[in-house]
Amino acid sequence: MAARTQSEWLCLQQSYAKLDMQALWLKLLSLLVWFWLLHSGSSARVQFAAIALFWLHEALLRTVQQRTAERLLQLEQALAQNQDIGMQWHSAWQQQRGGITALAMSYLHQALKPTVAITYIALAILSIIRMFDI
Repeated sequence: MAARTQSEWLCLQQSYAKLDMQALWLKLLSLLVWFWLLHSGSSARVQFAAIALFWLHEALLRTVQQRTAERLLQLEQALAQNQDIGMQWHSAWQQQRGGITALAMSYLHQALKPTVAITYIALAILSIIRMFDI
C-alpha cells in the first residue's frame, strides 16, 4: 500500500467534507444577511451587491472543492494500481493549472452550477419582487 498516497487521501477527504460544510454555512449566512438587509430597508443595489459577493465566495469555495475532488480521484486510481503519488498535489496542479482565463472560467463554471446558483438566483428574484412590490 502506498502510505503517502493513502495519507494524502485521508487528509483531502476530510478537507472536502469541511469545504462542503463551509459552503452550507455560507448559504445560511447569506440568507441571514439578506433578511437583515430586507428588514433594515436597504436598497436593492445593496441587496444585489451582497448576493453577488456571497455567490462569488461560494464559487471560490466550490472551485477549491472541485480541485480537491479531482485530486482524490487521482489518488484513488493510484491506490488501485498500488502507486505512490502522495504529497505532490501542488506540483501536479501547477503543471495543469492553465492561465488566468482558465482559472476565471473554473470559478464561473462553479458559480453556474445549479446547487450553487439556485440560492442566489432565488434571493435576487425575491429582491426584484420586493423592489417592484409584485
